[in-house]
Amino acid sequence: MKPIFSISSPSLNCLSGNPYYNLPGTLSIMKRLYREGFIDGFEFQYLIEWVPGKPPRAEIKNRLPAWKKSKKYSVDELIHLLKQADIPIQSIHAPRDIGTRLCSDDPDIINSGISLIRDSLTLARDTGAKICVFHLWDTWKEDFQPAFLRTVFFKETSQYPGITAAVENIPTHLAAATPYALVRDFDHITLDLRWAARYGDFSKYEALADKIVNVHLSGVLKEGHWRMDPSWFPKRAEPFRLQDAIATIRRKWRSEALFTLEPCGLSAKVDWIEFIGSMKELKVYCT
Repeated sequence: MKPIFSISSPSLNCLSGNPYYNLPGTLSIMKRLYREGFIDGFEFQYLIEWVPGKPPRAEIKNRLPAWKKSKKYSVDELIHLLKQADIPIQSIHAPRDIGTRLCSDDPDIINSGISLIRDSLTLARDTGAKICVFHLWDTWKEDFQPAFLRTVFFKETSQYPGITAAVENIPTHLAAATPYALVRDFDHITLDLRWAARYGDFSKYEALADKIVNVHLSGVLKEGHWRMDPSWFPKRAEPFRLQDAIATIRRKWRSEALFTLEPCGLSAKVDWIEFIGSMKELKVYCT
Protein backbone atom coordinates (compact mmCIF):
# COMPACT_ATOMS: atom_id res chain seq x y z
CA MET A 1 0.00 0.00 0.00
CA LYS A 2 1.30 3.45 -0.91
CA PRO A 3 2.32 5.57 2.13
CA ILE A 4 -0.22 8.30 2.88
CA PHE A 5 0.77 9.91 6.19
CA SER A 6 4.10 10.88 7.72
CA ILE A 7 5.44 13.33 10.29
CA SER A 8 8.28 15.83 10.05
CA SER A 9 11.13 15.18 12.47
CA PRO A 10 12.68 18.39 13.90
CA SER A 11 9.84 19.69 16.08
CA LEU A 12 9.36 16.32 17.79
CA ASN A 13 12.19 17.03 20.22
CA CYS A 14 10.01 19.73 21.78
CA LEU A 15 7.95 16.93 23.32
CA SER A 16 10.90 15.90 25.46
CA GLY A 17 12.44 19.33 26.04
CA ASN A 18 15.51 18.56 23.92
CA PRO A 19 16.94 21.07 21.42
CA TYR A 20 15.64 20.46 17.90
CA TYR A 21 19.13 19.54 16.70
CA ASN A 22 19.61 16.77 19.30
CA LEU A 23 19.71 13.81 16.92
CA PRO A 24 19.58 10.97 19.51
CA GLY A 25 16.49 12.62 21.02
CA THR A 26 14.87 12.94 17.61
CA LEU A 27 15.50 9.29 16.74
CA SER A 28 14.17 8.16 20.13
CA ILE A 29 10.85 9.96 19.67
CA MET A 30 10.58 8.81 16.05
CA LYS A 31 10.91 5.20 17.17
CA ARG A 32 8.36 5.73 19.95
CA LEU A 33 5.89 7.26 17.52
CA TYR A 34 6.34 4.52 14.95
CA ARG A 35 5.61 1.88 17.57
CA GLU A 36 2.15 3.42 17.94
CA GLY A 37 1.39 1.77 14.61
CA PHE A 38 -0.55 4.43 12.71
CA ILE A 39 2.03 6.39 10.71
CA ASP A 40 3.71 5.27 7.50
CA GLY A 41 7.04 6.89 8.32
CA PHE A 42 8.78 10.22 8.61
CA GLU A 43 10.09 13.21 6.76
CA PHE A 44 13.60 13.45 8.13
CA GLN A 45 14.92 16.97 8.01
CA TYR A 46 18.62 17.14 7.23
CA LEU A 47 19.68 20.04 9.45
CA ILE A 48 22.47 22.46 8.63
CA GLU A 49 23.31 22.29 12.35
CA TRP A 50 24.80 18.82 11.72
CA VAL A 51 26.92 19.81 8.71
CA PRO A 52 30.63 20.19 9.57
CA GLY A 53 32.36 23.26 8.19
CA LYS A 54 29.21 24.84 6.72
CA PRO A 55 27.69 27.29 9.21
CA PRO A 56 24.15 28.48 8.38
CA ARG A 57 23.53 31.38 6.03
CA ALA A 58 19.76 31.38 6.54
CA GLU A 59 18.15 32.38 9.86
CA ILE A 60 21.65 33.10 11.16
CA LYS A 61 20.54 34.84 14.37
CA ASN A 62 18.94 31.67 15.71
CA ARG A 63 20.72 28.92 13.83
CA LEU A 64 24.36 29.97 14.14
CA PRO A 65 24.40 29.54 17.96
CA ALA A 66 22.67 26.17 17.50
CA TRP A 67 25.20 25.16 14.82
CA LYS A 68 28.05 25.96 17.20
CA LYS A 69 26.49 23.80 19.95
CA SER A 70 25.35 20.88 17.83
CA LYS A 71 27.27 17.67 17.28
CA LYS A 72 28.31 17.25 13.65
CA TYR A 73 27.50 14.23 11.48
CA SER A 74 28.72 13.19 8.05
CA VAL A 75 26.14 11.97 5.52
CA ASP A 76 27.46 8.42 6.00
CA GLU A 77 26.97 8.70 9.76
CA LEU A 78 23.39 9.92 9.30
CA ILE A 79 22.66 7.05 6.94
CA HIS A 80 24.08 4.56 9.44
CA LEU A 81 22.08 5.99 12.36
CA LEU A 82 18.81 6.05 10.40
CA LYS A 83 19.27 2.47 9.22
CA GLN A 84 20.14 1.43 12.77
CA ALA A 85 16.94 3.06 14.05
CA ASP A 86 14.99 0.81 11.65
CA ILE A 87 12.17 3.26 10.96
CA PRO A 88 10.82 4.08 7.49
CA ILE A 89 11.97 7.39 6.02
CA GLN A 90 9.44 8.46 3.40
CA SER A 91 11.14 11.75 2.53
CA ILE A 92 14.23 13.81 3.25
CA HIS A 93 13.94 17.55 3.72
CA ALA A 94 17.17 19.05 2.41
CA PRO A 95 18.85 21.83 4.44
CA ARG A 96 16.98 25.12 4.11
CA ASP A 97 20.32 26.81 3.46
CA ILE A 98 20.47 25.46 -0.09
CA GLY A 99 18.36 28.21 -1.63
CA THR A 100 20.23 30.93 0.22
CA ARG A 101 23.52 29.56 -1.09
CA LEU A 102 22.37 29.07 -4.67
CA CYS A 103 21.18 32.70 -4.79
CA SER A 104 24.56 34.02 -3.64
CA ASP A 105 26.86 36.03 -5.90
CA ASP A 106 29.88 34.11 -4.60
CA PRO A 107 30.78 31.01 -6.71
CA ASP A 108 32.24 29.21 -3.68
CA ILE A 109 29.00 29.67 -1.72
CA ILE A 110 26.96 28.53 -4.72
CA ASN A 111 29.13 25.40 -4.96
CA SER A 112 28.53 24.71 -1.26
CA GLY A 113 24.80 24.78 -2.00
CA ILE A 114 25.26 22.32 -4.86
CA SER A 115 27.24 20.08 -2.52
CA LEU A 116 24.30 20.11 -0.07
CA ILE A 117 21.93 19.12 -2.89
CA ARG A 118 24.09 16.08 -3.63
CA ASP A 119 24.41 15.16 0.04
CA SER A 120 20.63 15.40 0.50
CA LEU A 121 19.92 13.20 -2.51
CA THR A 122 22.49 10.68 -1.33
CA LEU A 123 20.86 10.63 2.10
CA ALA A 124 17.47 10.01 0.48
CA ARG A 125 18.75 7.27 -1.81
CA ASP A 126 20.65 5.38 0.88
CA THR A 127 17.89 5.52 3.51
CA GLY A 128 15.16 4.33 1.16
CA ALA A 129 13.32 7.66 0.96
CA LYS A 130 11.52 8.22 -2.32
CA ILE A 131 11.10 12.00 -2.03
CA CYS A 132 13.60 14.78 -1.33
CA VAL A 133 12.19 18.24 -0.54
CA PHE A 134 14.06 21.42 -1.41
CA HIS A 135 13.87 25.12 -0.50
CA LEU A 136 15.41 26.30 -3.74
CA TRP A 137 15.67 30.08 -3.41
CA ASP A 138 16.54 32.76 -0.87
CA THR A 139 13.19 33.85 0.53
CA TRP A 140 14.42 37.39 1.25
CA LYS A 141 16.45 38.15 -1.87
CA GLU A 142 14.77 40.53 -4.30
CA ASP A 143 16.93 39.70 -7.30
CA PHE A 144 17.99 36.23 -8.43
CA GLN A 145 17.78 34.12 -11.57
CA PRO A 146 15.12 31.37 -11.49
CA ALA A 147 16.49 29.97 -14.75
CA PHE A 148 19.86 29.38 -13.12
CA LEU A 149 18.21 27.58 -10.20
CA ARG A 150 16.27 25.33 -12.58
CA THR A 151 19.39 24.50 -14.58
CA VAL A 152 21.40 23.56 -11.48
CA PHE A 153 18.52 21.63 -9.96
CA PHE A 154 17.77 19.55 -13.06
CA LYS A 155 21.45 18.79 -13.61
CA GLU A 156 22.02 17.55 -10.04
CA THR A 157 18.76 15.70 -9.51
CA SER A 158 19.04 13.86 -12.82
CA GLN A 159 21.98 11.97 -11.30
CA TYR A 160 19.59 10.36 -8.81
CA PRO A 161 16.84 8.84 -10.99
CA GLY A 162 15.27 6.87 -8.13
CA ILE A 163 14.54 10.00 -6.08
CA THR A 164 11.61 12.35 -6.66
CA ALA A 165 13.12 15.79 -6.08
CA ALA A 166 10.33 18.21 -5.10
CA VAL A 167 10.52 22.00 -4.83
CA GLU A 168 8.50 23.60 -2.03
CA ASN A 169 6.33 26.70 -2.47
CA ILE A 170 8.29 28.77 0.05
CA PRO A 171 7.86 32.58 0.22
CA THR A 172 9.73 34.88 -2.12
CA HIS A 173 10.64 38.55 -2.39
CA LEU A 174 11.57 38.27 -6.05
CA ALA A 175 9.93 41.16 -7.89
CA ALA A 176 6.62 40.28 -9.59
CA ALA A 177 6.94 36.63 -8.56
CA THR A 178 4.97 34.30 -6.31
CA PRO A 179 5.81 30.84 -4.98
CA TYR A 180 3.22 29.41 -7.37
CA ALA A 181 4.88 31.07 -10.36
CA LEU A 182 8.28 29.73 -9.30
CA VAL A 183 7.34 26.10 -8.57
CA ARG A 184 5.13 25.50 -11.61
CA ASP A 185 8.18 25.10 -13.87
CA PHE A 186 9.46 22.10 -11.90
CA ASP A 187 8.45 18.48 -12.44
CA HIS A 188 7.61 17.78 -8.79
CA ILE A 189 6.21 20.00 -6.04
CA THR A 190 5.86 19.91 -2.27
CA LEU A 191 2.77 21.97 -1.44
CA ASP A 192 3.01 23.63 1.97
CA LEU A 193 -0.47 24.66 3.07
CA ARG A 194 0.83 27.36 5.39
CA TRP A 195 2.47 29.20 2.50
CA ALA A 196 -0.53 28.60 0.25
CA ALA A 197 -2.63 30.23 2.98
CA ARG A 198 -0.20 33.14 3.29
CA TYR A 199 -0.39 33.90 -0.43
CA GLY A 200 -4.09 33.11 -0.75
CA ASP A 201 -3.49 30.90 -3.78
CA PHE A 202 -4.40 27.40 -2.57
CA SER A 203 -7.00 26.88 -5.30
CA LYS A 204 -4.45 27.65 -8.04
CA TYR A 205 -2.53 24.48 -7.23
CA GLU A 206 -5.34 22.37 -8.66
CA ALA A 207 -3.77 23.10 -12.05
CA LEU A 208 -0.53 21.53 -10.79
CA ALA A 209 -2.12 18.60 -8.96
CA ASP A 210 -0.33 16.02 -11.10
CA LYS A 211 3.02 17.49 -9.98
CA ILE A 212 2.27 17.53 -6.25
CA VAL A 213 4.02 14.57 -4.60
CA ASN A 214 4.06 15.75 -1.00
CA VAL A 215 1.82 18.05 1.04
CA HIS A 216 3.06 19.74 4.21
CA LEU A 217 0.26 20.00 6.76
CA SER A 218 1.35 22.82 9.02
CA GLY A 219 -0.87 22.82 12.06
CA VAL A 220 -1.25 23.87 15.67
CA LEU A 221 -2.69 21.41 18.19
CA LYS A 222 -5.71 22.99 19.89
CA GLU A 223 -8.24 21.14 22.02
CA GLY A 224 -7.11 17.82 20.63
CA HIS A 225 -7.35 18.78 16.95
CA TRP A 226 -4.90 20.10 14.34
CA ARG A 227 -5.82 23.54 13.07
CA MET A 228 -4.31 26.18 10.87
CA ASP A 229 -3.46 29.38 12.72
CA PRO A 230 -5.66 32.31 11.57
CA SER A 231 -2.55 34.54 11.59
CA TRP A 232 -1.19 32.56 8.62
CA PHE A 233 -3.89 33.99 6.36
CA PRO A 234 -3.68 37.47 4.80
CA LYS A 235 -6.09 40.13 5.98
CA ARG A 236 -9.59 39.89 4.54
CA ALA A 237 -8.90 36.34 3.37
CA GLU A 238 -11.27 33.56 4.32
CA PRO A 239 -9.32 30.97 6.35
CA PHE A 240 -9.72 27.36 5.27
CA ARG A 241 -9.72 24.36 7.56
CA LEU A 242 -6.81 21.96 7.37
CA GLN A 243 -9.20 19.01 7.05
CA ASP A 244 -11.11 20.68 4.21
CA ALA A 245 -7.86 21.34 2.31
CA ILE A 246 -6.91 17.67 2.70
CA ALA A 247 -10.30 16.57 1.37
CA THR A 248 -9.98 18.92 -1.61
CA ILE A 249 -6.52 17.62 -2.51
CA ARG A 250 -7.37 13.96 -2.06
CA ARG A 251 -10.89 13.82 -3.47
CA LYS A 252 -11.47 16.80 -5.77
CA TRP A 253 -7.93 16.97 -7.20
CA ARG A 254 -7.57 13.16 -6.95
CA SER A 255 -3.99 13.53 -5.76
CA GLU A 256 -2.08 10.54 -4.41
CA ALA A 257 0.46 12.79 -2.66
CA LEU A 258 2.06 11.86 0.64
CA PHE A 259 0.70 14.03 3.48
CA THR A 260 3.32 15.13 6.02
CA LEU A 261 2.36 16.77 9.29
CA GLU A 262 4.62 19.64 10.37
CA PRO A 263 3.58 20.20 13.99
CA CYS A 264 3.83 23.78 15.26
CA GLY A 265 3.98 24.94 18.86
CA LEU A 266 4.79 21.61 20.49
CA SER A 267 6.21 21.51 24.01
CA ALA A 268 6.92 19.03 26.79
CA LYS A 269 3.52 20.00 28.25
CA VAL A 270 1.64 18.30 25.40
CA ASP A 271 -0.25 15.24 26.55
CA TRP A 272 1.10 12.21 24.67
CA ILE A 273 -2.26 10.43 24.47
CA GLU A 274 -3.95 13.53 23.09
CA PHE A 275 -1.07 14.01 20.64
CA ILE A 276 -1.41 10.48 19.31
CA GLY A 277 -5.20 10.70 19.09
CA SER A 278 -5.03 13.95 17.15
CA MET A 279 -2.71 12.46 14.56
CA LYS A 280 -4.81 9.33 14.17
CA GLU A 281 -7.78 11.58 13.49
CA LEU A 282 -5.81 13.55 10.91
CA LYS A 283 -4.69 10.40 9.11
CA VAL A 284 -8.35 9.43 8.59
CA TYR A 285 -8.82 12.64 6.58
CA CYS A 286 -5.70 11.84 4.53
CA THR A 287 -6.89 8.37 3.57
